[in-house]
Amino acid sequence: MSFCIKCGSKLEEKDLFCTNCGEKIKKEMNIEKTINEQGSQIFGEDIRKHSKFKIVTTICVLIIICFGAGYSQKDYFYFEYYTYKANKASYPIDKLFFSDKALNYKINETSLNNYENAIKQNINNLNVVTTSLQNNKEKISKDIYNSMMIGAYKIQLKKFVTNNNNEDAFKTFIKLSKYGYNYRKNENYNNVMLNLCNLVTNSNIKNVGDLNKNGIAFGDIDNDGIDEIIQISHLFYDFNCDYDHDLNSYVSAYKFNGQNFTKIDTIKTDLVNKGSKIFIGKPNKEITAVILDGYIGVHSGETNAYFINNGKLEQLMSKNIHSIYPVDPKDIDNDGFIEFGSMDVDPNSIDKSMAGSDKIVTWFKADANGNTTDVKKVYIKNQDFINSTY
Repeated sequence: MSFCIKCGSKLEEKDLFCTNCGEKIKKEMNIEKTINEQGSQIFGEDIRKHSKFKIVTTICVLIIICFGAGYSQKDYFYFEYYTYKANKASYPIDKLFFSDKALNYKINETSLNNYENAIKQNINNLNVVTTSLQNNKEKISKDIYNSMMIGAYKIQLKKFVTNNNNEDAFKTFIKLSKYGYNYRKNENYNNVMLNLCNLVTNSNIKNVGDLNKNGIAFGDIDNDGIDEIIQISHLFYDFNCDYDHDLNSYVSAYKFNGQNFTKIDTIKTDLVNKGSKIFIGKPNKEITAVILDGYIGVHSGETNAYFINNGKLEQLMSKNIHSIYPVDPKDIDNDGFIEFGSMDVDPNSIDKSMAGSDKIVTWFKADANGNTTDVKKVYIKNQDFINSTY
């Protein structure tokens, strides 16, 4: 396979001009003819006019030696020829073409180094590089193959990010993950996701840190290695709400379909007010969930979690965990999983009012079936609660 030296498009053997840009194709001499019929022209030049005449003798001796060591004369000559042409090539794409050819006849430190250097010189030409690497995947180590693929796609990624082409940038992140690249640690990933969240939810949020307070989060909810976008849409914003109104809000999940993010499901929730918080975490080892924590009415709070199962959102716990004040879910016992807290009036408190009483928080674990078990209880003096020191 060969490529146009001007635009990098693939060429067929019969092509006289590039079908993409019209560049005239320079045909390489038939090497079989060089070997069998034109022994005096070993590198496309008349060796009798150059000091390279000595090379002919040297190569002939080496051919005999290598033939005895297991190399065919033909393969060795091809390897030497293409290595020489790669070293003399003026265009990066020609260097890649000839080093690729040399790799077909002998795999050693020289051929691998030449090929790797040629790939690096053509790294901006994604189609040429990826095609060549895929063709030679079995000839080079997995680490080198993955490293070169990552290098090529990161250059493409930079172009998409610069041009604010966020959907194509996200596609490239997915491609990078196939070669062992942790794209979530890429310096541009959060900004790309911020832009996609704004696009999907019709928002205009300026900072990633402000997504959650606006009812938006992103993360891998269905554990397929690709992040989803989650949004909670409030139908009612007044903290002094009238309970005769419809107090429900909705959680929607958006999944990338290979081209863009589309809504896959919406589920109704009881978490209504503007103070609702949304974040993504693991309540147990089987499930990654979007966790919603918010106010109901003036100050009461409720918490639940939602996960994706077969493309549909499901509520983890059959009933919301109710609190007299919202309790942010967190890993209370440092086991790596999120626990849920429920605040109530301490039965031993003298003041029994919600505002003036001492409090007690019961922490729960939730398994994959939504069953809850107590983890611990925390007693809080009202003054500590007021000072938020608990």
